[in-house]
Amino acid sequence: MAKTDGVCAEKGKRKGKALARQTLEQKKYHILLTNLPQESFDGQQVYELYSLRWQIELLFKAWKSVFDLEKVKEMKKNVSNAIYTGR
Repeated sequence: MAKTDGVCAEKGKRKGKALARQTLEQKKYHILLTNLPQESFDGQQVYELYSLRWQIELLFKAWKSVFDLEKVKEMKKNVSNAIYTGR
């Protein structure tokens, strides 16, 4: 955990401000809620799945920005579903 503290403190220094001790304490914890069966997934697996999901969310955010998807106003539901899910 000390390594995480150093990374957070370093990011704060780069932005020209010191992070509060409370902020550093909060950065130590990741609280994830899931409906996955407890007997099928341990905490580390849930964290890894969440991390992968977050990377996918960031990819979609980048695509929306690059391809200007916010401008697409009128799109049939089945077409938009096919675009976003690949079905």
